[in-house]
Amino acid sequence: MKITKSDANTRKQNGFPGNSRFLNNAKAVPPGAPISDDGIPRTTAESGFTLTEIVVASVILAFMVITLYGGISFGFSNVTLARQNLRATQIALEKMEITRMYSWEQINSNGFVPTNFTAPYYPSISGSLTNGGLTYNGSTIISRVNRNAAYSNDMRQVTVTLNWTNHNTLQTLRMSTFLSQYGMQRYIY
Repeated sequence: MKITKSDANTRKQNGFPGNSRFLNNAKAVPPGAPISDDGIPRTTAESGFTLTEIVVASVILAFMVITLYGGISFGFSNVTLARQNLRATQIALEKMEITRMYSWEQINSNGFVPTNFTAPYYPSISGSLTNGGLTYNGSTIISRVNRNAAYSNDMRQVTVTLNWTNHNTLQTLRMSTFLSQYGMQRYIY
């Protein structure tokens, strides 16, 4: 007596009515697929990642994280430097505008315009003694204009220079303008 296996027999043995449909639609095992301990080739659902694949993926992920961190820190340092440059420009412009408001006699008198000054990164807030930011060291130099002999006695050049340190790098900003004896201060006072 010969026993043949049929589709109906498979359904009865496993007790799962759709088993034949599952077996007929299953993907074919690719050649060279890993073989399990019982000698049956593993399907893709049974296979896992090898140690080499995990190490390569971890290296790629680590490289991406380090690159992302470097990009973010570079962006923040550029924003910090831009803010420091903006504050330095504000301080230099403030010194220029104050100097423009002096009279001609005040500009030419020795010691009226301070030659050296310091300014904080954060302006003081209602009497606070410490502001926690960096400090700008500045100088104001008033000199004669040597462009034309006719104007040398009636014009002065004002140069404001600011120095500060950003991450152990000396930063400098220089701003210059001209003042004349019959300039803006004559119109206001």
